[in-house]
Amino acid sequence: MRIECPSCQTIYEVPDALIGPAPKMMRCARCAREWTVTAPGFVPEPVVFAPVVIPPLPEPPSFTEPSPDLDPPHPAVVARPQSNPVEHGIMLGWLLSLLVIAALLVAMYFFRDAIVAAWPPSQRLFHGLGLR
Repeated sequence: MRIECPSCQTIYEVPDALIGPAPKMMRCARCAREWTVTAPGFVPEPVVFAPVVIPPLPEPPSFTEPSPDLDPPHPAVVARPQSNPVEHGIMLGWLLSLLVIAALLVAMYFFRDAIVAAWPPSQRLFHGLGLR
């Protein structure tokens, strides 16, 4: 049987005994495309699917009529929006970062003489800030 690649049109001679009655997957040695080859005269059996019966959905409850199962809400009760713990964590992180920076700046102010003694180039920074 002559088989032609649908992608690159390479022709292959394959014995009918290798293909058999069922469809086979072929891969082109030239372009590596895969496709299904069926023997001549082979008719696949049709697949019959069972019908699916979907039951109808129940009617949604009406929000205009009060439900006899539930007590009516008290007029003084107001729903509060839910707090997001991720937002609290982000805000706490920013607050702690600002506190650390403020503490470093205060320490630099009070220990500026020791800083200049340990690292003389920092004298230019303190002089530029008017602290020396």
